[in-house]
Amino acid sequence: KRNKVLLIIDGVLGLLFLLPDLAVTVRRLHDTGRSGCFVLLALIPIIGSLIILYFTLCDSQELINEYGPSPKYIEPKSSFLENSNYYNLKDLSH
Repeated sequence: KRNKVLLIIDGVLGLLFLLPDLAVTVRRLHDTGRSGCFVLLALIPIIGSLIILYFTLCDSQELINEYGPSPKYIEPKSSFLENSNYYNLKDLSH
């Protein structure tokens, strides 16, 4: 009885995490300049998962590819606090 409950919990959690896992993997493949369709390689037992693992461990492309720029190589323009004028200090001086 206990094994059935654990099996059901495992199945439900697997389904809950399936879509976010696919989204993150596809995003990582895009960062390396590959199509998200490569995620289908995971359907090939053992070797497919190893190929996906290799692709996701590869470095991102430095230049903008067809999926957009890689977040790794985008430099922030400035920090939030430098742009924030929430506490307008000049107005508080009166």
